[in-house]
Amino acid sequence: MYLFINSLTFFYILPLLKLFVKVIKRLRSVLIQVYWWLLKPDQAFMQGKMKLKGNIAKAMKLKNILDPKMLKAKI
Repeated sequence: MYLFINSLTFFYILPLLKLFVKVIKRLRSVLIQVYWWLLKPDQAFMQGKMKLKGNIAKAMKLKNILDPKMLKAKI
């Protein structure tokens, strides 16, 4: 069961996060670093800390979608 926060989160972010979770196969610490933006996803991939399975182009789009600077609302 999903919590309905808003339509953007439900229809766009959650499916992409599911894809993100499915393709990552590495240590939990790397995932935490990527989540808190201490390590960029593309840097982790290039350094060999993260392995991707599937469409790499779609995984790289997550960087733009989940960027904290892009998520801030402009009022």
